[in-house]
Amino acid sequence: MLKIAKILNFVILFTLLLGVSVQAASREVQTSGGNRNVSYIEVDLNQNYNIYAFSAQTLLGRQTATLPEFAAALADMAGDDLIIFPVNYLRSTGDNSVVGALLSQGALDDGGEDWFHWAATFDWQNQFSLNEGGLSTWSIPSDLQSAFEAYPFLVQNGARFNVQPTPAMDSAFLNARAFRAFMGQRADGIFVVGNVPNTNIAQLQDIAQAFGLTNAVNIDGGASVGLWRNGTLLNTPGRQLASVAVITNNRTSVPSAVSVQFNGQPLSVSPVVANDVWFVPISITQLWDMRAASARNANTGEIFVVNPSQQSFMTFREGVATFQIGVGGAAQPLPAAPFMRGGELFVPLTSLANQFGFDVGFGEDVISITNR
Repeated sequence: MLKIAKILNFVILFTLLLGVSVQAASREVQTSGGNRNVSYIEVDLNQNYNIYAFSAQTLLGRQTATLPEFAAALADMAGDDLIIFPVNYLRSTGDNSVVGALLSQGALDDGGEDWFHWAATFDWQNQFSLNEGGLSTWSIPSDLQSAFEAYPFLVQNGARFNVQPTPAMDSAFLNARAFRAFMGQRADGIFVVGNVPNTNIAQLQDIAQAFGLTNAVNIDGGASVGLWRNGTLLNTPGRQLASVAVITNNRTSVPSAVSVQFNGQPLSVSPVVANDVWFVPISITQLWDMRAASARNANTGEIFVVNPSQQSFMTFREGVATFQIGVGGAAQPLPAAPFMRGGELFVPLTSLANQFGFDVGFGEDVISITNR
């Protein structure tokens, strides 16, 4: 069987080299309960892709739908790569409603509920992460693109998650061998969605780790297991679905390969465009070089930078996505929240320049930021 799996993977690699589109792959993975055959797809979530959450109620005006029906309703907005699969659980007894909230392109889908307990999130740079109890639907961070309610987590920040029973998912559920599904992302940005038969949660964790996923979560399984890509049902659910995740390469704001210079000094990290907002990487050293009036709060770790001529200030903490900018002693709203990526703090370029007194020049392949 292992030999067959190796041959299959070779065939898939060979067809990729020939430029042939491969819908899905199959891989045999060793788990604590024996070998399991995983059907899966991989996609590089680069800047061309958007991630959406849709309920059948919002998209189609009814409680549930099939994957092909979701796909037909999405045809006009989709790019040439369209992936659809269920994430949130549905209440199979009662009204088949969505369990938990759905966040899509920064807005809550009315077909979901108004809470996240276990959130699987994507930011505008398509970075996937897991959030336990810290995401409120009353105050959604502006750096979040989409989010789903999903549990149990399998791997979080590279470590195997300590799965515990909950009232909705007791030990019998966690230990039962069933048709299960998972999604997750590797450190290189490759996103994986997989379906596995006859598997319990511990074995699904083995599989997520075998795929090298740094963050991974169990998603709706059993009769809901399904995977649709570009007109092909890779797995057909045994029932209609209340909601789906949608991944498609329809993003139009794709940044060029440009660099950033602070006072003529090039930065090693490129800028990012997210939701039509330019972000630039910034560090304490660069701010100190540009404005001498700086101080650090030893208790909070905040850096306070003042530009007396503009009556402007900035406060931020390096290592976390916290940033504030203001004029005349009052904080000003930002067009979008800062975020961390690759250990760098990215902040909105317009706020940095307009409110703090920097000149910005856009060249063919460089953004120049200088003191006025």
